[in-house]
Amino acid sequence: MVVLRWKDVDLNAGTAGMHWQITQLGWEPVQGRPKTEAGDRTIALDEDTITALRAHRRRTEKTLTRTVSERYKSRGRDRW
Repeated sequence: MVVLRWKDVDLNAGTAGMHWQITQLGWEPVQGRPKTEAGDRTIALDEDTITALRAHRRRTEKTLTRTVSERYKSRGRDRW
């Protein structure tokens, strides 16, 4: 399975780097580099994918911000 990380995605350039994979060793998942150079690559993203990833990133950031804020407030703190 290929792992896509936000730091490997450049939405302005329209590219995504495929530089990591998860393999199964026994019962344990292990993250590492692809076995071959062909597996380590950068791909071009089309406009629909870029639009979808931007929307997904916004939703993810809002959820993360809300979750962190709720946890912070639950500890009796009203502001950052």
